[in-house]
Amino acid sequence: MDEDVQTRPIPRVVSLAETPIIPAEDWPENVAVANMITRENSGSNLLLGACWVDPHQTVNPWSFEDEDPGIPGVTHWGPVHETYFVLAGRLVLSWDNGELEIGPNDAVYIAPGWRYGLRSVSDEKAFLIWSMTPAPV
Repeated sequence: MDEDVQTRPIPRVVSLAETPIIPAEDWPENVAVANMITRENSGSNLLLGACWVDPHQTVNPWSFEDEDPGIPGVTHWGPVHETYFVLAGRLVLSWDNGELEIGPNDAVYIAPGWRYGLRSVSDEKAFLIWSMTPAPV
């Protein structure tokens, strides 16, 4: 058998119900997350997870800048690409040059090179699916 086929990750199902939820106080942006597709469990260079944001919560800011801005309270993930698909709630995503509102059935691409913030503008808990590449964890 071809060596590449033997070492290549195979498709697998990862259930949200069976994925441990990391409590908000243990995640840098202070939101609860479930890292569903990871390097560790799937051999993927893409990280895919679910995230819950409390009503009217402001999430800790993060940076996708090339260099760590060295600002206390800003998590630096490096120059990664991220996407969100919102299933519930309404959120405002802000970055260095503006902001936009996203809600159910909206997808957004978050490009490297910027510093970001997120806040809930809803009375309901927001729920979104997100992906990041390359996977930092």
